[in-house]
Amino acid sequence: LTLFPNLKSMNAEYSHPPTQRSRWRKIVIICLVLFTIVGALIVYSYILPRFRNTDSNTTLITPTKEPEHDICMEEIERGRWCEPMSYRWYYHNMSQKCLGFHYIGCIKSKNLFKTRAACVEKCEIRLGQI
Repeated sequence: LTLFPNLKSMNAEYSHPPTQRSRWRKIVIICLVLFTIVGALIVYSYILPRFRNTDSNTTLITPTKEPEHDICMEEIERGRWCEPMSYRWYYHNMSQKCLGFHYIGCIKSKNLFKTRAACVEKCEIRLGQI
């Protein structure tokens, strides 16, 4: 009691012989290889040059290092009490001179020198004040 008694014979009519199936597989594989090669050529020829500098008249802008922060231009911080008070030097930008002050420790500013000579060498001479 089969619903479709002729199903086996219908499948046999529509199926391809083994040699024809292997021929179709070869054609499909060749087409895939060709599409891959053509796609790679398109990417290499048209898309990649847009991301490269191929124009010799174009000037490339190379990223440069950010200029070093000038410690002589930093505002002076007198610090908070964490060391015994001592006398230190800093570069005063308005007067363009190295000035002394009473340092009380724990300071984050780099505009701080133990001697006037160190301050003069780092800031006044470099900035052309002397």
